[in-house]
Amino acid sequence: MKKSQELITGIIPTSSKPLIFSVQKTDFLFSFMTDFSYNFFINSETSETVKVPVKEEFIYGKTHENHNIAIYAGNMDFEVKGSQGLYTSAYVKGISNLSDTDISNFDGIVFNGKSLNDLFFIHGMSIDHSNNKIKYHNDSITYDVIVNELKINISIRSLVTEECGVHGTSLNNNKVSLTLTFDKSQTLKNFFKHYHTIKEIVSFLSYRQNVGFDEIFLLDKDMDKTAQVFVREEFEIEPKDRFSNICFNELEDVLPNLLKLFYMEDENGNPLFSVEFLPKNNKEIKYMNNQRIRTICAALEYETHELDEPTSDNGDVLQKLISETTTQVKEFRKQNIGLSNDTYNLIFENIKHWTFPIKEKLGALLDKYEEELSILTSSNVSIDKKSINKFIQYRNVITHSKYQIPNQDVAVTAHYMCGLIYCSLLSRMGLPKDKLKKLCQYKLLK
Repeated sequence: MKKSQELITGIIPTSSKPLIFSVQKTDFLFSFMTDFSYNFFINSETSETVKVPVKEEFIYGKTHENHNIAIYAGNMDFEVKGSQGLYTSAYVKGISNLSDTDISNFDGIVFNGKSLNDLFFIHGMSIDHSNNKIKYHNDSITYDVIVNELKINISIRSLVTEECGVHGTSLNNNKVSLTLTFDKSQTLKNFFKHYHTIKEIVSFLSYRQNVGFDEIFLLDKDMDKTAQVFVREEFEIEPKDRFSNICFNELEDVLPNLLKLFYMEDENGNPLFSVEFLPKNNKEIKYMNNQRIRTICAALEYETHELDEPTSDNGDVLQKLISETTTQVKEFRKQNIGLSNDTYNLIFENIKHWTFPIKEKLGALLDKYEEELSILTSSNVSIDKKSINKFIQYRNVITHSKYQIPNQDVAVTAHYMCGLIYCSLLSRMGLPKDKLKKLCQYKLLK
């Protein structure tokens, strides 16, 4: 049976009657049935409605091969009358069928292969030609980071695998594995936060949104694999030349800081930094549209928030204006009545956030990374403050619902603004200037 045709069947216990389910392993469309023996012959109107228990966003059950399974359902009330389908985005299947392993919690995650394979300098195996012996090397790199009081260890290494077949046995060292381990057990619903964080880092290093993994496993406290996670993706993952990627080995101590950044969220639970400005695939890198321009501007604005004021002199003048205006409002408040405390609080909060216009901040960002950007751009392209002003003007036009198609100048500026984002972010994360310039020579925007 082909992999894509592997059928998984099993039972979901409920408070009334058990449900039977079936799914093609790679299709993610689960079919649930109540009266499964006669479901296709009975009148559905006479079928009993069964409420399916959803525990922390997952439906738990067992396959007929005695593997525990957890099917992602989200925050929904799920009921089955006769038969019902659920097109899920993920499910988790226990590895062992000899013991009742708990898959609702985990202490680590392993990501193997696919996009990871092109983000690491593989050196797990070599051949000593003097005596034709194979040498094995520990090529792993490991870091610890604390995020929201959770200690996370991240380890990246290459895998040495053995394949046996009718033509003989072969050793391979062409796959990369990334492992996260936690000092506190995580519930299954927390998997997605860790998954999306690692995926965003892989996207950032690949300069592509469409990235993924061959396999994902959950680990217990003893670092044994307890379950495999299957996540549905709506795109093809295209191969990309590893020499145009930023590899984990090149980041050194920057990686923990990147991990912290991608884990961070604002007060609404949204990520502080998003990779939506990246091209989705190899084809999209060659063209620019309005949606990408909006996301590029959003990423640039985030970088300018972390930037010092455009110049120290101008910054001092602005701070003086803020201070004097605040004092004047306080004096006005003492001498006049009629405005509420909430109104004044809003005024003070507004004054406190007075800042320079985005085009001035971008100009300052351009000045700061002028050398890096000159390495990044081709010889016949010049990105200056004039081109940035035109870029911002175009963003303002499309923001106010006026449809336009970006011309070549805007598109080229937008493309190299992505490079400015990389320069600013990697520098803030601690990458030395000489290494940043080296990355600009051959690894960014490709």
